[in-house]
Amino acid sequence: MFVFLVVASIACSYWLGTLVRSPDDLTLRQAPETVRVTAAVEERVVTSSLSVQGNVSGAPTREIRFEGSSGGARQVVTSVAKAQGNPVAFGDLLATVSGVPVFLLPEDVPLYRDLRQGDTGPDVSAFQTLLLRLGYLRGAATGTMDARTVTAAVLWYKGQKQNLPEREGKPYIAVDHFAFGAGEGSVRVGPAVGQRLEPGKPLFVLSAGQQAVTSRFTVPEADSVKVGTAVTVRGSGGASFAGNIASIGPFQSNEASKEQRAGHDVRVELSAQDAAALKEASTVSVTVSGQGKRGPAVPLSAIRQGSEGTFVTREAEQGAAGSSPSARDVAVKVLAQEGGWASIDASPELPVGTRVIVR
Repeated sequence: MFVFLVVASIACSYWLGTLVRSPDDLTLRQAPETVRVTAAVEERVVTSSLSVQGNVSGAPTREIRFEGSSGGARQVVTSVAKAQGNPVAFGDLLATVSGVPVFLLPEDVPLYRDLRQGDTGPDVSAFQTLLLRLGYLRGAATGTMDARTVTAAVLWYKGQKQNLPEREGKPYIAVDHFAFGAGEGSVRVGPAVGQRLEPGKPLFVLSAGQQAVTSRFTVPEADSVKVGTAVTVRGSGGASFAGNIASIGPFQSNEASKEQRAGHDVRVELSAQDAAALKEASTVSVTVSGQGKRGPAVPLSAIRQGSEGTFVTREAEQGAAGSSPSARDVAVKVLAQEGGWASIDASPELPVGTRVIVR
């Protein structure tokens, strides 16, 4: 009888133990299961129409510096030949500083001294090449400062209503008459008459080109366009302008600023007239329109971006006997997107009906 009671007590204790749960065990049992959501690859028409916010960026600039010698006198602008917005080309008169004319020359003209008739050297040859380009000199660049070169320089100065300086009654090229620049453009910022030049500051700032529009496209959006794609730019006043995508930059994350979405910076170019009509730093919309065609498509939420490009994750398939099913990534190219769907290039790895993971 005693043995029976002991056995019964042990059995009862075991049964009661199965009913007791620790707090951690209860938490684990009550935790919601992770549900993986999938969607099927469908065949549908996705129209490549999207609208992205953009900003008007100013034209790139070039600084024109002048380091002429005034013999200890103050460097003061005494006249201005090029006002804001005026085009500036090599050989043009920019201004006069302390009564000295200042012409724009290319940086690759290595003038380092005054040139007189009879001088020779590579600087003379480069100066002759400039006069040939400007149309004042004929023949070839010989590297010798001869009479025809001096005559061509006199004509160049007279064309700008200036006189070539003289020394002992003979004209010569004064190196302190020139400012040097990397290229041509139009005046963005220029000096005022009476302004004193400050060391290290440019005499002029040129706009080298025209304004453009820059937009941040997400990865699927950028994949759906290419350089040359036609777009419509709409300003805040409602005016619209036709443009084309000029460049698509590399992928940019938004780690530095969560206010800026990750993606590619797309640069849109307009005609010079339309670009001038937009206010710099203003906000515009960039719309890409097109005609879609029937083909495979997946939800936009299935599109992923990794170090090796754009992809979707195909749902796990049942493996061979004894093996576990595994999901795998499949590279895709997005052709268009609309209404939460993205059309993709046809792939034997993603036939219609294949299920892909959306979250």
